[in-house]
Amino acid sequence: MGKKIKAIGLFSGGLDSILAFKLLEEQGVECIAVHFSTPFYFKQGIKGIARRYDIPLIIRPVMDSYIDVLSKPVYGYGKNFNPCIDCHGFMFRAALGMLDEFEARFVFSGEVLGERPFSQTRFGLERVAQLSGAPGLVLRPLSARLLTPTIPEKEGWVDREKLLDIKGRSRRRQLELAAYYGIEVDSNLQPAGGCLLTDPRISRRIREYVKRFKNHSYIIFELIKTGRHFIVEKDTALIIGRNRFENDVIEAYDSRGSIFRSVSVPGPVGILFGYKAEDPYVRTLAARILASYAKPSQKEVEVVFRDEDLLLIQQESRDRFKRYMI
Repeated sequence: MGKKIKAIGLFSGGLDSILAFKLLEEQGVECIAVHFSTPFYFKQGIKGIARRYDIPLIIRPVMDSYIDVLSKPVYGYGKNFNPCIDCHGFMFRAALGMLDEFEARFVFSGEVLGERPFSQTRFGLERVAQLSGAPGLVLRPLSARLLTPTIPEKEGWVDREKLLDIKGRSRRRQLELAAYYGIEVDSNLQPAGGCLLTDPRISRRIREYVKRFKNHSYIIFELIKTGRHFIVEKDTALIIGRNRFENDVIEAYDSRGSIFRSVSVPGPVGILFGYKAEDPYVRTLAARILASYAKPSQKEVEVVFRDEDLLLIQQESRDRFKRYMI
């Protein structure tokens, strides 16, 4: 018996990616799932989904290398700040870089021709494969018979006739397959969504950060959904919590910037980070903004940085600081 064929699959945690795994496993391919996480997309419960359907899962963060894709996409953006074609190409390229590590021969995904209007048109799928750097090794089992044969099919690593020809946005055939494989379809297994880059409000915030920060490593993208955001100076920003939960979340990032808070009256917690986070003028401006969100006071508001430096701030209207908000 020959050595078992191994493949690495991009795993979103949605139904399509599970079905792609089951189709290839049925042909005797040993499949390894990889989920590349960024602060913009990580499916809650993905580990549990993988365990439920016996899918070996590896989760790898890729933000450091992903930022170039986000800021300079070859094929531009979708409706918002979402470079879907470049993003998918990047993920395939990263998976292809893992082939030697796992002695695998090709990569695959649960993409379906025509299911999404930007990245899953025939043009989009072809461009994604080209961006991967090895288009012949990129297989889409759910739509393979509608697409150009790949090396795994030509070499007989998989049987093309046992792959599928699903097309379009209807979910009928996927639901039939789910029943066949005993997959319980609930809201958590619907087509993978939830990417923050497609959210109009959040994507505008991300766009401003990417555009106005020369050094992207300063940006705390992990807090992109948390609090109120202000860019107060070049490569320097602050985030202020809107409630106790967000205050606690912000405090957990004290190693990434200067934590500051109102101590004389109830108010939010903030974090100031970036190139000029230690500049006295910038620190005072940040304290003024934070004080404007504290409980109204007739006296000067005491704002403390890192529980050490105390500033006395005269409370001002929040409207004065709207030009800094993103």
